[in-house]
Amino acid sequence: MGLSRSLELAGTDNEFNYTLIKKINMVYRLLDKIIEKHKDLVIAYSGGKDSTLLLILLFNWIVDREIKEKLNITLLHNDTLGEINPMEFWARSFMNHISQKFEQLGHEVRIVITTPPAKDTFYWRVIVRGYPAPTFNFRWCVKLLKLKPTSKSLEEISHSKRTSPII
Repeated sequence: MGLSRSLELAGTDNEFNYTLIKKINMVYRLLDKIIEKHKDLVIAYSGGKDSTLLLILLFNWIVDREIKEKLNITLLHNDTLGEINPMEFWARSFMNHISQKFEQLGHEVRIVITTPPAKDTFYWRVIVRGYPAPTFNFRWCVKLLKLKPTSKSLEEISHSKRTSPII
């Protein structure tokens, strides 16, 4: 039984359940439209609550919709080398766990983890090079730690797969 069905059984007299079911159904309709055209998906996974929920909803959508046609799912994760070890360990563990779940349903999963070069890491830039900590006006870290490594991986992914939507 999928997530949306479980919530329906919990009752819609509760305003929270009703709103949550509506939002889940909106995500399901969006996934329906994406899968009509694409069987290759790239999921940007940060390890945070939003991207974790997205993967759980994708899994439940596959179960609820009984998707039998093989999907090729790429989980794209950016390790900035600045996160505390337990958080990064959790993100990687979850990716491995959900990948196994997708594979048990007959779908192919590839995990791609990007990292910045050592000279672009937060600690190298701040401690060795003397950069100031990022501020609202000087956000050097986003480009070096996330955008450059992720863009490079997306180029490699797009060469191996035609035009996969990034979710």
